[in-house]
Amino acid sequence: MIELARLSRQADQQFKQVCESYDDNSDGKPLDIKDFSTEKLPYSVEIDEHKEFANKFALGQYLHETLNGRNVESRVWHFLVIIYCQQLLNKDHKIGSIERFFIDSAIPYYPFAHLLKPVFDLYCLYQQTPELIKFLLLNPVNKSGGLYLETVKRRELMKNKNFIEVSNKLFYDEKNAEIKRGSNSHDGILRLVSLFKQYERAYDLYSMPAEMILKRLLSKHKELKKFKHNRGLLSRVLQRQ
Repeated sequence: MIELARLSRQADQQFKQVCESYDDNSDGKPLDIKDFSTEKLPYSVEIDEHKEFANKFALGQYLHETLNGRNVESRVWHFLVIIYCQQLLNKDHKIGSIERFFIDSAIPYYPFAHLLKPVFDLYCLYQQTPELIKFLLLNPVNKSGGLYLETVKRRELMKNKNFIEVSNKLFYDEKNAEIKRGSNSHDGILRLVSLFKQYERAYDLYSMPAEMILKRLLSKHKELKKFKHNRGLLSRVLQRQ
């Protein structure tokens, strides 16, 4: 176990430069926190530097339990990226897009591509009902599927429990514990995002029951019917309303 810390400001710039050149200059070895200067935090948290995560769900659970819902600054996230670097590198032992590792405070948009922060944020939002978001976090920690990315990049939808629940019912094959084929297409999650933005002009999609939303979508938009959870669910939903 080691104590959680943050990179110094100088080390943070060093980390950014390393990320920018890593894929071209690295020999595939993960980063080592000993190569970066760090600063103590005003609170004390110990982390298991040898912890291995089966998937993003396990990562989110661990981060939530360890960080205890704290508002964590980017230099702490960068410390954690270095600690778990070996698991976060892609299959070619590369960083890939720098946004996967480095949160640039000069860029105002939400860093949805980061491999740690959005997973933590999503898990914290649904800490009382974590099973609801498990389908979004099936991927290994170094991969971000389209369904997950299209959700976390839109903060207002990520916070909408009904959107998550409808997405779950449409795109998750619970029996086989996998995302349904085509879910990441324009007829899948992107269509659902578009329809939620359209429907929110006329309906309160935060308080409206998820099954009522699903019923309306399935009755009016045929392209979504191929994603129905199963015949039983669809018939029950349509009959219930």
